[in-house]
Amino acid sequence: MRRNIEMLSGVQENYFYVDFNEDEDAQILRGKIQNVLEQVGDSDVLFCCDIVSGTPFNVAASICAEKSNYCCVGGLNTLAYMSMTYELDASAFELADMACEAAKEAIMRFPPVEG
Repeated sequence: MRRNIEMLSGVQENYFYVDFNEDEDAQILRGKIQNVLEQVGDSDVLFCCDIVSGTPFNVAASICAEKSNYCCVGGLNTLAYMSMTYELDASAFELADMACEAAKEAIMRFPPVEG
């Protein structure tokens, strides 16, 4: 996803990427995330995850439960990330809503259902 975003809109200074590798567990991931959170201070945080209920989503959601200015969304696609790129002045919750709507709009079936 990082390559897609940077290819389409360049490097985004307010985006942080945390990889979750197959040989890691939730505790290792939590530590990686905490290291990034130390860099952002008290800013709003939006965690964007690829799969709802996967380990990255679950860890991010548990962190969000501890902070009122943190939000987490899962199931995002490239269009969702791109929609947020141009609205980074919005709150984490506004960005989450934009991303969810953009992800829904990006899904299409071809040929369309007739009816």
